[in-house]
Amino acid sequence: SCFSAMLSYLTHNRQVYENIAQEIRSVFSAPEKVIPGARLNPCTYARACIQKTLRLAPPGPSELPPVVLRGGMTIEGNYYPVGTIVGTATWANGHSDEVFGDAELYHAEGWIVSPESGVSTHDVSRLKEVFHPFLKGPGSYLGQHLALMELMMVLGRTLLRMDF
Repeated sequence: SCFSAMLSYLTHNRQVYENIAQEIRSVFSAPEKVIPGARLNPCTYARACIQKTLRLAPPGPSELPPVVLRGGMTIEGNYYPVGTIVGTATWANGHSDEVFGDAELYHAEGWIVSPESGVSTHDVSRLKEVFHPFLKGPGSYLGQHLALMELMMVLGRTLLRMDF
């Protein structure tokens, strides 16, 4: 699951753990106070860690295979006739150095707009263009916002209850 993968990444990346723990502990004083809403939503580092984890360890290994519709389709100069199945595995996209730079490194800063670190809105938008762990379009997971909110809450409560 995403949560167990995230705990593994945090235990192996001390600085990321310290950053996220500091963010959560500066906002919340007790685990039971971690609830959805105005105080949890601005926890950008926690959200970036979740995005990073979902990218490296997606809940599903691949996209639902889209089928080319009537008339065919041309993608980057290659023609695909009707009925052809096209798609890219979510895991492969998430581990692409071409898109994510050092794709295997677990650091959340690349998902946070910051002039100090040189990450622009354009940079984050580019990452999000290929990041869709809950699928995209009509087949996307309807409960993705609830799942992300639950991950934020469980992560926050866990970080307030224990040190790694």
